Amino acid sequence: MPTPLTDPVAPRPSPRARRRLRLAVAAVMLVAAAALVLVLPLRLPLFVRLAVAFSDLVAASGLWLALRQKSGPPPP
Repeated sequence: MPTPLTDPVAPRPSPRARRRLRLAVAAVMLVAAAALVLVLPLRLPLFVRLAVAFSDLVAASGLWLALRQKSGPPPP
């Protein structure tokens, strides 16, 4: 019996769903990168670490906003 992963005629996710997933993953990765920059003992001045973390958070919030505006509210 074919499974959805091996069935050649299984429906593919819509481009909208793939875009939502990509934007969500990118936003989560940016937030994780900001946290890592602040937590890991890097040999960077504090001001640079804060600037990088802040820019990552601004980029993540921009992606989240684009996700909400382009894709609409999440499904129930």
